[in-house]
Amino acid sequence: MRSCRAAEQRGISRFGEVSDPGLGLEPARKYRRGNYRAEPRIRKANPALHSHLGVNFLPAHNDNILFFEKANAARDNVVLVAINLDPFNEQGADVELPWQTLNNWGVQEWDALAVEDQMTGERFEWRGKRQHIRLDPNTRPFAIWRIAPTWELPRAQTTL
Repeated sequence: MRSCRAAEQRGISRFGEVSDPGLGLEPARKYRRGNYRAEPRIRKANPALHSHLGVNFLPAHNDNILFFEKANAARDNVVLVAINLDPFNEQGADVELPWQTLNNWGVQEWDALAVEDQMTGERFEWRGKRQHIRLDPNTRPFAIWRIAPTWELPRAQTTL
């Protein structure tokens, strides 16, 4: 109990929330708070997120980056999540894509992999087993991507 009071006097609540905006955590807190609205949309669009099953932790060559795959049983919906565990500094890592999933899809090392950023809607392609990512706790403390073979992910609608 004594440690809780001491922490509260330093501006930290019992739940670890910092009440002093001078510590530089306010931008990250606003970022997280604003994205709670995106969570139901992302969950609804991805059957892999409808269950607690299908989690596979993947290599990220930086201890400050947590990287994992979430897939449904049929493995036709695969979501990759990267989280920066350092609340103060931008972190980068070489992450390894789930080679087992890629092999099941028949995707070779040189084939393109369709990627859709679930937070921004941006679509792009990755090639190769390793990708380099950067996460800044003030602007983008985490990333959620849906991956699929390029022939599976629906193309973005274009207006002429």
